[in-house]
Amino acid sequence: MTEQTTEPHSRRSFLKKAGVAAGVVVAAGVLGREITSVIIGAAVDEKITVGEVIDPIEYRQAIDGVKAILEPVRDQLSGFNFICVNGWTADEKSGYQGPLSDAMEELGMSVKVMALVGDRNPDYKESIQRLDELVKDSQEPIIFVGHSLGALLFLGYAAGLGGDENRRHRGLVAVAPAVVNPNSFRSEKVNKLPFEVLRKNADRLVQDIREERKGDVSSFYSDKPNFAEFSLPFENVIILSSSNDQVARPSDVGRFANAIGATQISSQDDMARVVREGRAVHMTYDNAAHFGRPNDAIKVAVAISALSKI
Repeated sequence: MTEQTTEPHSRRSFLKKAGVAAGVVVAAGVLGREITSVIIGAAVDEKITVGEVIDPIEYRQAIDGVKAILEPVRDQLSGFNFICVNGWTADEKSGYQGPLSDAMEELGMSVKVMALVGDRNPDYKESIQRLDELVKDSQEPIIFVGHSLGALLFLGYAAGLGGDENRRHRGLVAVAPAVVNPNSFRSEKVNKLPFEVLRKNADRLVQDIREERKGDVSSFYSDKPNFAEFSLPFENVIILSSSNDQVARPSDVGRFANAIGATQISSQDDMARVVREGRAVHMTYDNAAHFGRPNDAIKVAVAISALSKI
């Protein structure tokens, strides 16, 4: 069963705050039939900010696609608890997260979905505490699935764990990890990388979100533990990136993948094989942007399926 660990955002309450009838915004794409798309809006400064447009048909197709991938390995994955952490401002239905968790729930898999603490101004330390509570509540081995800042949260969390604790965590799927902070990658391999480039990109991301998107993510790029004592932050790591991602840029994600010794693959078919060999995996998709569409859940499901081989 899927659990949301923070109170989920209410679309209707967002719209009421903005003084707009929910039906006005939701009824988009009616072409002589049922509603074909839904606009999810958030009230910011008493105005509607459109977050994303979701096609219910695409959403359902994504759920079915995920189930088709995970159902054959459901028994192998039944002994795991999945903890999913969303990215900046995302809730349990945003991007790929909704179809993924819905599909896993329909398959009877154990899933907990966590939003970052602080919404538009997420707090790294408080989010770490929330995550730690979820981990301690889990009786089963854990597989983490993190998107963007959510993936960065998992990596920082792993760096603060001792070896015995870390063995409980059996895998991580890092989807478009926002790894643009050099202080996160202090290791013998990574010390040779041009940190000034990574720092510039981190400053760019923080400034862009602060000025253009009216939020503050700076706590995620300071005061974090580093990974110096870990050759890999998790026993099994699968990193997914996109060739045209403007947030988790492929060059930054590639540096991180190289730093932990991940094997670059070009085909989904190679993913399970590399995982079975005990190596981290990095796959770059063409034009997946920041994995913000429902059908991106299928790409994430392929990675989860590969972890059934551990």
